[in-house]
Amino acid sequence: MQCLYTYLVILCSQTIAVSFCKHKTSELQPDSLLFMGCPLLLCLAVLLFMSLEAAGQTTYMPPILTAEEAAEQTTYIEPIEPTTTVTPTMTTSAEEAAEQTTYNEPIEPTITVTPTTTTSVTPTTTTTPASPFFDVGPGAIPLYLGDGAYKTIHLDQLFIYDGKAYTQLYLNVDGYLAFFVPNINDELPNSQLGQDIISPLWTDLDFNVGEKKYEQATCGPLIDKANQEINRMFPNVDFSASWVFVATWENVPLEFSYTEITSFQVVLASDSGLHSFILMNYGTIPYISPGYWLAGYGMENSNFVTIPVNNANELSSSSNVNIPGRWAFQFTASPLFDVGPGAIPLYLGDGAYETIQLDQPFVYNGKAYTQLYLNMDGYLAFFVPNINDELPNSQLGQDIISPLWTDLDFYVGEKKYEQATSGPLIDKANQEINRMFPNVDFSASWVFVATWKNVPIEFSYSEAGYGMENSNFVTIPVNNANELSSYSNVNFPGRWAFQFIDAIETCSGSSGSLSLSRCELFEAGFSADNLHLKDSNCKGELQNNRLVFSFDSNVKTCGTTRENNDTHIIFSNNVGTTEGLAVISRAGGLNINFSCVYPLIQSISMPTAIEGIGGVISRYLSTEGSYQITMIPYTDATFQVPLFGNVTLEVNHQMYIAVQVDQFDRTQIGLLLDSCWATPVNQIDYSIHWDLISNECPNPKDGTVAVLQNGVSTTSYFSFRMFTFTSFSTKIYLHCQVHLCLLETGNCAQSCPADLSRRRRDVDFYDSAAITMEF
Repeated sequence: MQCLYTYLVILCSQTIAVSFCKHKTSELQPDSLLFMGCPLLLCLAVLLFMSLEAAGQTTYMPPILTAEEAAEQTTYIEPIEPTTTVTPTMTTSAEEAAEQTTYNEPIEPTITVTPTTTTSVTPTTTTTPASPFFDVGPGAIPLYLGDGAYKTIHLDQLFIYDGKAYTQLYLNVDGYLAFFVPNINDELPNSQLGQDIISPLWTDLDFNVGEKKYEQATCGPLIDKANQEINRMFPNVDFSASWVFVATWENVPLEFSYTEITSFQVVLASDSGLHSFILMNYGTIPYISPGYWLAGYGMENSNFVTIPVNNANELSSSSNVNIPGRWAFQFTASPLFDVGPGAIPLYLGDGAYETIQLDQPFVYNGKAYTQLYLNMDGYLAFFVPNINDELPNSQLGQDIISPLWTDLDFYVGEKKYEQATSGPLIDKANQEINRMFPNVDFSASWVFVATWKNVPIEFSYSEAGYGMENSNFVTIPVNNANELSSYSNVNFPGRWAFQFIDAIETCSGSSGSLSLSRCELFEAGFSADNLHLKDSNCKGELQNNRLVFSFDSNVKTCGTTRENNDTHIIFSNNVGTTEGLAVISRAGGLNINFSCVYPLIQSISMPTAIEGIGGVISRYLSTEGSYQITMIPYTDATFQVPLFGNVTLEVNHQMYIAVQVDQFDRTQIGLLLDSCWATPVNQIDYSIHWDLISNECPNPKDGTVAVLQNGVSTTSYFSFRMFTFTSFSTKIYLHCQVHLCLLETGNCAQSCPADLSRRRRDVDFYDSAAITMEF
């Protein structure tokens, strides 16, 4: 049998790693979960999500019966259409079970609905069964509405239904509640509505006779009752309600038959996100003509799921949870993130990969990565993969993240990826992580999501987990891949989450610090006295129960190294012990790498106030680092007296401009003026402009421009004569594009050739920015 797998991997730029999957299988032995406590102090500013949804498994699903067959056999729940997956179970004999057909429903990543045991209609006995109803409390609010009318009710907590978080619902007198504005003329039920709706008994009810009440609670008797009942019906869930809503119709006649009385109730219960339950409780229900009643629930763009009884009067004597008169449905939130409309599909060959430039640097295993390689075979790497590595290799010893590394079909199924620095993905990451790790106070600045959906596997050998350079591969501890989707280490089936050490990194120019939780270090057996930076004399300082390690390349380097590539400069150090290894070892070693990273491709501009006031631009680069660039006009070539306030500058007056970068050591970092130009309006790319500096040299068409200092320290100087644009106002707007480089390479400052031709830009620059000033 060929299996289809759906899973995703998500990276975020903070200190947590999480994986999640979606599937059904047998219970994992408890002792195999102990392994998950191992990766406590790995120094990663990384969030890893892995999700797997396995279709193609052999899951028992009873067939749909006709009304005549249902009268003679056990009643079943109708399987949900592709938006949801319903997995009912039924009580049958071994002989009957052998005759049933086994088949699979397609899995949809939004939500999984799991109604439990479906039983046959329970006959009445001489012992009166206990009422399935929840008691109507004294605080219940009565409904006084007209025929077919509804009331808008704001919920005390979010209710997750069909993968959506609702804050209000519409309660209709005709026996249903909707998550859309109902049509008051919809007294006749409509199973083809294709909307989010819950209908304990949708029919034309008398609006004037009988009691109709509702209530909701976040504590008290209703919460206790919900916990008691749901845990009794679903003993493997360990449910703890945080919110309950109850709507009750009692002794309400049918409008088309006043002698026929109905009593029923609907209960919604939630535990703030993971589990939602719907209970439908029935008392006296009369016979209602077919087509004039509907009981069950519907979801957007899906067929209505009908409680499978022959007529409404059977609702009060049948059940799917072995409680006559009660039908209960469990909805479990999917561990998968929704694939957004902007997700980019992968169309690659067998074993191939795509190189993806990241919107923000991603720190993994102490290194700052600006790109990754997403492979069709279920992993992403921070090195160039070998396309023949279809067989997973746990001995690779490289930086790799593998939600499910196996040989996947490159042609069938969906493979997509996306990244974001704002919007729904960021909100979802914050919501999920802070729910799983309430003590972290996580706020994502960047998220990357890769999803494999309904992708066949070409063979069954696989590896799930993550690896780091010169370290053993960390494997998710399950017996087989199919257990990934039904077990968890964060009490969320199908999700595996790994939180790494509580480390806070702060960078500002050439200085940086790493703050570690003293409590976590103590629990892991590391003494503050034994930890230090590369220079063993640089130990941590205790601040607010945290151990803070600091370096400053201007004053106290503490062994800090500086390196650059084509896109970034990196200040690196590490916290460790004398006996430390590349990662935490069971022998007691510790080595935590951290870096301050400054990217190249990030251009910004900022208008200043008005004539003679210096332009200021602040660079805030996530948690990696920050610095400030300023542009200041001066009165003369001594650059001692800056211009401030309202200064009148005459045409042909010689202007002296300084551009400088703060927070860096002037002996280590050089600032270069790539280009400077003026525009008549405050628009950096305005079509009418005049070049002052081009390719780091004066514009040969303007003999008044002089580059006085460029690329020899953190400040550069130039001058030009004041002018105005013809047919525009007398104001001009000055713009400069700059970049930074390492002075130690000797490639920063170069003389402009006599012909002023473009010289080769040094490869050591690591940031660029545009700054604007008005005169």
